[in-house]
Formats: sequence, C-alpha cells, structure tokens
Amino acid sequence: MLATILFPSPDPIPLPAPVWFFKVLHATVLSLHFVTVQWVLGWLFIGVLWNFWGRARGNAAMVAGSNKMAGSLPIIMTYLINFGIPPLLFTQVLYGSFLYTSSVLIGAWWISVIFLVILVYSSLYLGGARAAKSKAWWGFGLLALLIALSVAKIYSSNMTLMLRPGVWTEMFRLHPHGTSLPHSDPTLIPRWLFMISGGLTIGGLALIVTGIRQKSEVAFKGFMVMHGGWIAAAGALLQAVVGFRVLHSQPEAVQAMLDANVLYHNLLSVWIGIAVLVAALGLLALVLREKASGLLAAAAATAGFLLTVTMVVYRDGIRDLTLLIQGYDVWNLKVVANWPVVALFLGTFVIGLLLMGGLIAIVLKAKPANKEDAI
Repeated sequence: MLATILFPSPDPIPLPAPVWFFKVLHATVLSLHFVTVQWVLGWLFIGVLWNFWGRARGNAAMVAGSNKMAGSLPIIMTYLINFGIPPLLFTQVLYGSFLYTSSVLIGAWWISVIFLVILVYSSLYLGGARAAKSKAWWGFGLLALLIALSVAKIYSSNMTLMLRPGVWTEMFRLHPHGTSLPHSDPTLIPRWLFMISGGLTIGGLALIVTGIRQKSEVAFKGFMVMHGGWIAAAGALLQAVVGFRVLHSQPEAVQAMLDANVLYHNLLSVWIGIAVLVAALGLLALVLREKASGLLAAAAATAGFLLTVTMVVYRDGIRDLTLLIQGYDVWNLKVVANWPVVALFLGTFVIGLLLMGGLIAIVLKAKPANKEDAI
C-alpha cells in the first residue's frame, strides 16, 4: 500500500468537477498532442532521409516532398506545444503528488526540456528556410530529430517514474540534485519506442492526406500518396509489435487487471482493429496513388486520430491500475463540484479549440506564393 511508501499525500483541496470530467478533457487534448508529436517525429525521420537520399540520387520528387515537409514542420510544432500544456495540467490535477515528485527527482532533465524544445523549434525554422531556397536542410532536420527523441525519452522517463514510488527514496539518495534518469524500469524503453514507431504511422497517413490535397502535379501527388501508404502500413505493423511488448513489460498484476477489465480488454481489440484498418488504407493508397480521392484522405485522418485516442485511453488505464495496486484510486478523490466555474472553463476551452481549428483551416486554405512552392 502507499502508506508504506514515503510519498506526498494527495492535495487536500477537493476537485471542482467529477473525475470523469477531467479524464475526458485529458484524453481529448492528449490525443491531439500525441498526433502532433508523432506527426513531427515521422516527418522529421522521413524528410531527413528523403532530403539526403533525394539530393544524392537526383530524385526531384523526393527532394520536393522533403521540402514540403520542412516547410510545414514549424507550423505543426506550434500545435504540438500548445496541445502539450493542457494534458500536463490535467495530469497534475488528478495525479499531482506523483507527477510533482517524479519531476523533482529528474529535475535537471525536466527543466532542460524547455531549452531542448527551443532548439528543436529553431532547427525546424532554419531547415524550413533552407528548404524554401531549395537548399539541403537534412542536417538541421537530423539535429531536430535527435533532440526531439531525447525530449520524448525524458517525458517517457517521467511518466514511468511517477508510477514507481517504491524507487523514489533510493533514487533521491543516490542523485539528490535531479541529474539522473531511471534506467532499470522494464517498461520505459518499450513505451518510448511505441511513441516513436507511431511517428511512421501518423507520418505516413499525413503524407497520404497531403498528397491527395495536391493541386499541381499529378505525378507528385501519386509519389506522396504511394510512399505515405506503405509507410503508414509498415508503421501500423511495427507499432502493433512494439505495443505487444509494452503490454507484456507491465507487472503481471497489471496485465491481469487489464485483461479482466471489460473496458480495457475490449479497447485493446478495438485498437488492433483500427491498426489493421490503417494498414489496409495504406495498402489501398499504395494501389490507387494519383487516383486517390478526398474520401481516402478523410478516412486516413479519421483512422489516425481514432488509433491515437484508443491508445491514450488504454495508456490511462495502465496508469490507473498500476497506481491502484499500490493503494491510490484516482476515482476516490474528493469532489466538491463548482459548476459555474466549470462551465466558464469549459466554454473558454471549447472556444480555444475552435480558434485553433480556425487557424488550421486558414493554413490549409493558404495558397503558395509561387508555383515552385506549390510543389
């Protein structure tokens, strides 16, 4: 039980809304955040390879595709950051005593995330500027990718450490200045790799959507859709393999509780079904190429988002059940509902999402400055 493990008590201030309310908000914004995270990781990986290989082999379509990704990445990164803040706030509301403690234990690394993200952002802008001038940008892209992977590793470390209060005391005794990351947890690397592999899935689906939206060259559209198709299919398969490893790296008690829980048992089947659908859509795009329609683009975008949502909810179940075994039941937190405040918050939250959606629509409708930018 948690009483036998020294850790801060939950905040005595009651929640202003039911736990399910914060859970829904958390799952919504975290899904949006994870989509953008995997989008950035996937396009950095693909774009760097295309820019390097395309320039080395004189493949104009590959270079053009990489330049298009480089031009979009700074914008996607903006949404990644904005969608990343609310999930942390909701996590602090529900699991504050755990997240605060784990964040302090890796404090030096946790604070470094601010500066690392700035470096990623700067590298994306520098790479995008070079791509706009048809210059090689893969060096800046590779730098951004390596730093982004490091940030993902720090986040995975923190979200894993918050579930292991039993190691906190010893970790603080050995590294009281927050300069060490946990290395012995068997779930850490699989969790990190699962997110990275998702970059291929979301990145491939994004290529399909981007290719279908092309209005200029039919051949370039076919190139983007075709490569997006096989990358998305391969990514879905790889992510399923890594996901299996994530599940079986969990403690046996957690695995048993996940299997016994009707919601999470069925949710796992749903995720597998959506992953199969993503792979099928990828193969369909591989066959259709330049003949792919907007219907396929809509299906690809929807499937990618649903794949992420189901993963987020299942991930939340792993966290809840892991902490439940140790004596912390998030559903038993004290609630004193303050519905006027909740309504005001929810209204501003929805307005914020609508504004961000409007900005995305403006970006999608924006026309290139010249013909070369259209490619």
